[in-house]
Formats: sequence, C-alpha cells, structure tokens
Amino acid sequence: MLGNDDAPQWSALWHRVGGPLGLHWRWCEFAATNVGEPARLGIFSSDGRLVAGIPFVQRRRRMRTEWHHPVPASFAGILAAEDLVNNESSLREIFEAATTLINERVARAELVLPSHAPDARGLLWNRWTAQPHYNYVSTIRQVGDLARQAENAARRQAAKAEAEGLVFEKGDHLQEEIFALWARTRERQNLPRYVDVGCYKALLANSAAEDAEITGFAAAIRNPASGRIIAAAIIGQDRQRAYYLLGASDNDQETTGAPTLLQFQLTDDLFKKRGEFHYDWVGANTPHIAQFKKKFRPRLEMYLRCAYRQGMARLIP
Repeated sequence: MLGNDDAPQWSALWHRVGGPLGLHWRWCEFAATNVGEPARLGIFSSDGRLVAGIPFVQRRRRMRTEWHHPVPASFAGILAAEDLVNNESSLREIFEAATTLINERVARAELVLPSHAPDARGLLWNRWTAQPHYNYVSTIRQVGDLARQAENAARRQAAKAEAEGLVFEKGDHLQEEIFALWARTRERQNLPRYVDVGCYKALLANSAAEDAEITGFAAAIRNPASGRIIAAAIIGQDRQRAYYLLGASDNDQETTGAPTLLQFQLTDDLFKKRGEFHYDWVGANTPHIAQFKKKFRPRLEMYLRCAYRQGMARLIP
C-alpha cells in the first residue's frame, strides 16, 4: 500500500526519470482515496536501488480482486528511465516480475504503457493482452502558438467569442461552477467518470504548497451578460507538461466558440508563467472529443492499455 514511507523513495525516482503527473505518488493517492480504494506499488530494485515502479489501485468486483492504474490513462504507465524502458531484456524482467506479483495478489489487472514504452512483448508472452489507445500533444513555444497551429475555422470561432465579449477567468473560486457544468456535460455526452471530482479538488488544494511537485488550476470562459461560465477546464501540471484533465461546456453556447477561445487563452497564460511546454490533451479515443482536439493540429501519440486475467489462455503467432 502506498504510504508515507514509500513517498520519499518514489519521489526520488520520479524526479530522476522525469515522471509525469499521473505517476506522482500524490496523484495516485488522490485518485485512490477519493474512490475509497487503496493505492499500491509494484517496486523493482537493483542492488538495493529503486529503478522502476508501477502504481495500482485495488478494487473488489464480485468474487475477484483487481488492480488497475489510477486514471486518466494517457499519462499513466511504468515509472522508469527511458534507457531502461528501451532495454529489451530489462523491460522483460520487469514485466515478468509484475506478472508474478499480480498472480500472487489478484485475479485481474490493467497496466498502461506510455508512448516511450511501446514494446509489450514481455507482457504478451506472459498471457497479457494489449490494445492501442491514442492521445494528442501540442508544443507551445510562444504566446499565440496554439492559435497559429489551429485550423482557420478554430481561429474564426475564437474571434467570434471575443467579439461577443466573452472573457477568460481563472482561480479556485471557479471550482463549484466548473464541477456543476462538468456534471451536465457528462450526462449530455454520456462520458465516463475517470476519477472522482475529489481528486481534482485535492490537486488544486495541493498546488498551494510551496514544495508542490504537481499543481493544477481552474479556468473558464464567462459570459458577462448572463454571469454564467460557458466553457471550463481543470489543468494539471508537472515539470514537463500541462494536462487538460477535465473539460466542460454549455451546450446552448457551443456555437459561440467559447471552448476554443478557452484553449487559446489558457495556453497563452501557461506560457507566460512557465515558458515552452508540452500541452497534453489527455486522450483522443472518443470520436467527437477527438474531433474537437484535432482542430488544434496536435501531434498524435499512441499508448498501450494492457490487461491480465489469471487462467486466460492465448495463442501468440
């Protein structure tokens, strides 16, 4: 179980390998706690030194116990240096050890391999399955970059929103409005609840700490005439990327271009505070969501969602 005793060692590895937000021990703790499930670590060491790890959230379903990764999955995976991940024999040893650990503890498990760890053979040879999933990433090098990279239609939508007097706003005071808008968006679009909203709230609260290694903020586009927010986002950050963790919009106002204006404004705001960065769109697997993100002309990344079931027989050519 992930506890305070594990945190310093895990944090040191996370810093050493440049880990993403989704593999930080605090995020795993937030994601697990807010759904009432314990977070656990699969830790792999060499000569007494932690070299890799895989966090899991444990859940009980019917008569079986399962392990899965704290989601969203597009920035999940195995915490290890890229040279180790790209070493075929080392990676296979980690996968074999993970399979042994899982066999001893649970009936089913899920593991996400990030884009820099494409070799899943060590899992496939141990009776895992692997399914490709996709994500978009934009690189922001200066103010206005996302607008310049976007399709012409997207720029026209944002210009229309500005002409209508819609304004950009950010701050923790937006939380409850955003989560209420998110609840309506989820119902309208039949979207899954990736994590409990308490996880996002915990991330935002964690951002106030002086030594916070992962942070977040709330942002929205407001219509001054009605006083309502009509597009909103929760953004997470680590040293390398900013993550579009949650997005919501008012269906009656979608034609105004508010969601597009929000992306232009918040990425400009991020650049002013942190300089060049990668903007992670956190998934591109649902058609209408992928279509919205695609108009910003991001690059496509693939990651593998792997699954294991005890006793599952497979034939591998």
